Amino acid sequence: SSPRWSGGSAVLAEFGSVQLEMRTLTYHTGDPQYNRRAQHVMNVVRRHLPPDGLVPTYLDPETGAWNSDHITLGALGDSYYEYLLKQWLLSGKTDTRYKEMFEQAADSIINKLVKPTGSGGAGMYLAEMKRGAPLSKMDHLACFAGGMFALASHHIPDKREQYLKVAAGITHTCHDMYQSSKTKLSPESVMFNSPMGSMAPSANYYILRPETVESYFYMWRMTKEQKYRDWGWEFVLAAEQWCKVPSGGYSGLKN
Repeated sequence: SSPRWSGGSAVLAEFGSVQLEMRTLTYHTGDPQYNRRAQHVMNVVRRHLPPDGLVPTYLDPETGAWNSDHITLGALGDSYYEYLLKQWLLSGKTDTRYKEMFEQAADSIINKLVKPTGSGGAGMYLAEMKRGAPLSKMDHLACFAGGMFALASHHIPDKREQYLKVAAGITHTCHDMYQSSKTKLSPESVMFNSPMGSMAPSANYYILRPETVESYFYMWRMTKEQKYRDWGWEFVLAAEQWCKVPSGGYSGLKN
């Protein structure tokens, strides 16, 4: 059943997240029910897919209609977009429906949501949209997109240059989110003033998010640029200093 806090709606990131797991369960158990159920959800999405491939965060589980006007690659939306590409790869690149859905969404993300951070720098951020208008806010969760575009650049050669440029720009900004704080750990979300090139935290806490480090990993693999390894080590040092607890393990931080 859908969570109460969503008003009974199915959450895009949640039903997007389970796709790979359900299909892998079928592969390992030989039981087709898991893949069948995952495929049913994606069939509903395809029937109600907007022309630009960008889908809102909430879906009515009874009708399959979208009942939100919020478009985001951050909280509530992230995993759906990430796993479009990976569903195609999991199929051995045979199920081209997911490649088509990914490319459709990726083109719209680049054209509508990717924005320069300003001041002539290399950074790019991922805006959100509400009621059709852009919102200059980016969640740390959206930092997975650097890795997503980097991975796509490897598997979709005709768009390699475009995707890799976007991947580098987003990853650059996510690194800046870490560098912007005294602890060198990123806030949960930030707001941008693009003409001024400024960035300010809009949620002052850090809860061990992995997305930026994942993008460093993908960017290192695709480019072999040493800076991505250096940025990863910066994170390790900051986490060791600020998040490690004496009893063992690591904790988030609150400002």
